[in-house]
Amino acid sequence: MAFGNGGAIVNTSSWLARNVVPGSSAYGASKGGIDAMMWARREGG
Repeated sequence: MAFGNGGAIVNTSSWLARNVVPGSSAYGASKGGIDAMMWARREGG
């Protein structure tokens, strides 16, 4: 993408990033991290 004609990065997340389900804390935390990283990239440049 850096040397071509552009492109797009697509990240997928899950509703578990914003909801609590017993036994899924690590999964939810990783999805929340992806959401936060993409928000920061979108808002902060």
